[in-house]
Amino acid sequence: MSIIRKIFDEESIGTITNDTKLSMMDIVKFVKEDKQNIAKVHEAATNGNLDCQLFISHVSFQSLQRHESNPFIDDETLTQTHKNLEQYTRLAAEQGDIDSQYNLAKYYLTMVDMSKGHIDEEEASILKEARRWYKKAHANGHSDLSEIISSLEFVQ
Repeated sequence: MSIIRKIFDEESIGTITNDTKLSMMDIVKFVKEDKQNIAKVHEAATNGNLDCQLFISHVSFQSLQRHESNPFIDDETLTQTHKNLEQYTRLAAEQGDIDSQYNLAKYYLTMVDMSKGHIDEEEASILKEARRWYKKAHANGHSDLSEIISSLEFVQ
């Protein structure tokens, strides 16, 4: 039995913590073994495993890139993919992952259409979240984000 199989075994799923280190390749192999294993990866991510959170965030982002240009993808699939991207990127960002903090801010920024010349209350709230996560990423050492942060200061 592989180490990844032992880690994701039914009895030990609750013992996967943020300290359990898993490589992306191990998670990919585990999911490819049986498509039902993705539920165990989701559970581990929800329980706090950073590597599983990053994996789901990455897969969700890639799926969105493919889905958004595909007119045959149903709205439910697209909505669930957006939900997974936001949820697991946020969980990783809350654990201090700098790239996730940056990616979450960037994701929020793309949710607002600035070209229409005005923003409503909901969009202002989304921009505040973007600014907050850009500030966290900047404070934690992400490359200079001062210009982006100051461009979002208009949102109160």
